[in-house]
Amino acid sequence: MPAEALYWRARRTENGNPTQMNPATPTRRARLPEPLLWAVLALLLTIGMLVLRPTTLSNDSYQYLDVANNLRLGRGIVTTLIYFDTERSHGLMPAPLTTFPPGYPAAVAAASLGGDLEAAGRLVSVVSCALTAGLLAWGVMLLKVRPAFRPFLPFLFVTNADVLRAATSVSTEPLFMLLCVGAVVGLIRAEERKVSPLTLPGFVLAGLACWVRYAGYFLIAGIVAYEFLQLLLEGKDGRSRRLAFLAMTSVPIALAATLLARNMVTVGSWRGGNDMVVHNGLGRMAVQYLLSQVHLLLGGHAMAYGVPEVLLLMGGISAAFAVAAASRRGGVPLLRSPGRTISQAGTLLATICVLVYSAGIVYAGLRTSISFGPRMFLPVAPLYLLLAGAAVDRLAFAVAQS
Repeated sequence: MPAEALYWRARRTENGNPTQMNPATPTRRARLPEPLLWAVLALLLTIGMLVLRPTTLSNDSYQYLDVANNLRLGRGIVTTLIYFDTERSHGLMPAPLTTFPPGYPAAVAAASLGGDLEAAGRLVSVVSCALTAGLLAWGVMLLKVRPAFRPFLPFLFVTNADVLRAATSVSTEPLFMLLCVGAVVGLIRAEERKVSPLTLPGFVLAGLACWVRYAGYFLIAGIVAYEFLQLLLEGKDGRSRRLAFLAMTSVPIALAATLLARNMVTVGSWRGGNDMVVHNGLGRMAVQYLLSQVHLLLGGHAMAYGVPEVLLLMGGISAAFAVAAASRRGGVPLLRSPGRTISQAGTLLATICVLVYSAGIVYAGLRTSISFGPRMFLPVAPLYLLLAGAAVDRLAFAVAQS
């Protein structure tokens, strides 16, 4: 045996360590985590959007900035822009604000550091969207989606026009989206751990979500429904663990109850004064719901049906058949992951949260005066992508096994 081979054989077994490798053997280079890379990419894109085409301020934007200014001056959760009947009914200036939750104005006041409030509001949105992109990439990894599909999901998120538009706005959507996605991804991660204080962040984020938008109540309801369902499905061996998770739902419930109590004390209504009852037709609301999903998918672009759209549709169908055929022949190694199965608990959690949230928004659209549209569903758009990734992964696996 050549002397060089003897040398490296001795090195491999030196100190009883058989893992010492020959220098000729390729080693895996250290790489930045995928979530960090997508967060940085989203940050660069949103900063570019902020510089080139920032979103204009809306009526709600001025309301948020006014409340943030009052918080910074130590006046409390009040507004000097008396626009809604609830605030006008107090007969005070400034008036206590309950039409909106105070979470986003509080974040803007904290981020301003005594400086420009508008810039601080846009900064909160930019950072929120960047962090959401990172969480989405992490969630896709936690669901164990195959590497071949993983990059497409955060890519669709960071290039969506509605997302980029929200990322440069003074609005609640980006921060609320961050809290919703953070809660779901945190709970998906908690499913892989033993019950400990490290499982709490997901529940805390869910509770904070309703302090940014009242729609956060629907997210909390979805999480509670998931934990109840898991408790019913769990066998005796895991019953104590599921009971501990169910007990932790008291954290977001307590945070939501605190907000409800403030509204009751301030205006005598748990809704915060949003009590105008309307009756929209179910059929009309169903059409608006479907259109909202289409517009959200297309980034708010006007729908037109011409040659480019037909080519895009044909290309998508052709690509789907190509992936399916390649998977069946085993010609795409990245699609073959024998020991890798989609996280069923994580998929179930995201599904229940999306269903309960969507049902809550549709009910609110039927009975209240909310501005029903794509922006109502933008906060759960990353969860749509999580579920889409899981579905495509399962489909590819089923085709490969057939």
